Amino acid sequence: MVAPVEIGEGGLGLLVSNGLLKEHETRDRKAVGAACLAALEQWAEGCGADCGTGLAPSSGDQDR
Repeated sequence: MVAPVEIGEGGLGLLVSNGLLKEHETRDRKAVGAACLAALEQWAEGCGADCGTGLAPSSGDQDR
């Protein structure tokens, strides 16, 4: 599945600061797309939505 995603300056800054994107690649759509995919894969392999990000309820928080 493919979906367009808008990445602002803050998102680009996060990708660069986390080493997923080089400063000179910020205007390269393919490089930005690859960096976003890498970030999503790292997020999914880590604690994902259950890290207290507010994206999904943690176990035990569903009754609140």
